[in-house]
Amino acid sequence: MSWDWEKLKEQQQSKSGPNMPQLDELANKLKNIKLPGGPIVIVVAAILFLGVSMFYTVDVDEVGVVQRFGKYVRTTQPGLNFKLPTGIEKVTKVKVRRIYKEEFGFSTNREGLENLFSVPR
Repeated sequence: MSWDWEKLKEQQQSKSGPNMPQLDELANKLKNIKLPGGPIVIVVAAILFLGVSMFYTVDVDEVGVVQRFGKYVRTTQPGLNFKLPTGIEKVTKVKVRRIYKEEFGFSTNREGLENLFSVPR
């Protein structure tokens, strides 16, 4: 039995469609696409990123500890503050006006309540 290769090729082409774009053609078309004002968009995005990362706020009950490349530089007070961009300076906000209390092995005596760990006298 002999195969008709030409007829087989025609059937395959009719199934896939004669004008199917190849990947190489698509890649060439994508390379030729240029955005108008492309460099301007990149510059504006970089300026926005730097602007957002250079200003920060510190709440009323905390202070900001500023580190430049991991070394302590200064402490900032509550309000709007300025720092160098991300990657150069880092701000850690520390709550200083709150009292954190941990009790281990005893409980605080309160009026009207018995202490669970008190020794009877």
